[in-house]
Amino acid sequence: MTLAHDTPAALQVWRERILLAQAQGETLAWRGLGSKDFWTQARRQRACSVISTEGLGQDIEHEASELYVRVQAGARLSQVQAVLAAAGQCLAFEPPSFEVQGQAGAITHDASVGGLVACGLSGPARVSSGSLRDHVLGVSLINGRGEYLQFGGQVMKNVAGYDVSRLLCGSWGMLGLITQVSFKVLPQAPCEESLQVRLSAAQALALLAQWGTRAWPLHASVWMPLEAFEGGEGIEGIEGQDASKDLNGVAGSELGVWTLRFRGARASVRASLSSLHAELKQLGLVSVELSAHDAWTLWARVRDQQMRFFKIPSPDLEASASPPAVPVLWRLSLPLAEQYRARALPSVATTLMEWHGALRWFWAPLSSGERLRQEARHIGAQLSIWRAPPALALEPLESTASLQSWLRPDLTPTSAQIQSQIQHAFDPHGVFDKSCLF
Repeated sequence: MTLAHDTPAALQVWRERILLAQAQGETLAWRGLGSKDFWTQARRQRACSVISTEGLGQDIEHEASELYVRVQAGARLSQVQAVLAAAGQCLAFEPPSFEVQGQAGAITHDASVGGLVACGLSGPARVSSGSLRDHVLGVSLINGRGEYLQFGGQVMKNVAGYDVSRLLCGSWGMLGLITQVSFKVLPQAPCEESLQVRLSAAQALALLAQWGTRAWPLHASVWMPLEAFEGGEGIEGIEGQDASKDLNGVAGSELGVWTLRFRGARASVRASLSSLHAELKQLGLVSVELSAHDAWTLWARVRDQQMRFFKIPSPDLEASASPPAVPVLWRLSLPLAEQYRARALPSVATTLMEWHGALRWFWAPLSSGERLRQEARHIGAQLSIWRAPPALALEPLESTASLQSWLRPDLTPTSAQIQSQIQHAFDPHGVFDKSCLF
């Protein structure tokens, strides 16, 4: 661990800014490219100063033979992925890239590396390849005391002692300003195939539970209700099935599109797909393999939440609603013992399911938050609000005492105590905004 007197010259200005905030009692919140603004803006304290981190540096040091890449926090995820792709490697946890609005108004999908680690999010591959924190080897940061700290290393054999570098994953800027990150990288799979079938969520989860002991290279899965698609996107191969009719006793209104992705050695992938096609056919289900282009497009849209399902619907403005029902997108993370539960929460019917059922997304009125949270607690799940319409201004958040607790998962008393102790160790003066902790 390196302290403040060894701070690189390029980072002195950032250290001085933190020390100034400490002296003046100011609260700082970090912002990279703004791809998580939809999540953070409604949660930040009104009095905090939002500081852009785009000037942190964008150097990328890739050592292909050692399977690591070291990146300055100001670099873009797209830049890192391009460097790795040129060497036939990748970030196996498949990080998401949400919408970023450029200076000219153009919309792209990207993320800064510092923000990527701070939010700690992983994509569809998380269920098979592990989470972001499983691939972080080392992190450098400036804490609330203005100290420059380094944790971890560049290769797995150098990562020893307290695994503080992974503690920064998902800290949302609460513990310090991340300045540099080292990731473990992996070779790209030699073969990838995706298959789609139309069936109910209950059928999909039942099959996943049966396949749990099989040695198939099943890499990711996502089940989406039919209304999640816009203009038939991604379901052209099974559009011939009549969604208004029952399928094996399942009402058409309950049907959705289930997409499975296989990655690995070509022989293993093809053998698994052949067995799967035969099994689905015996069940009376039609399965279709996607082209490489269609599969890539679909998984990118799921990863980056570009599907119609993730678009904010119009609020219910019926006269009987007082106040009007405000639809918000909820994120539900299930424990392993519950991931195959068809209806995870009794009051929620339609969800989008990732990670073999362990991660669920659904829209429900803000007014149902207390009931939903109680149902989630009952099964040991974590529930939080992920996306809300801009009309949900800060005033309602501040006037509703319980709403702040819905913006993040529950913590047990023990977890809350540990979090408080860690927070105090990194930021004893309260320089960093804590309201965005996920």
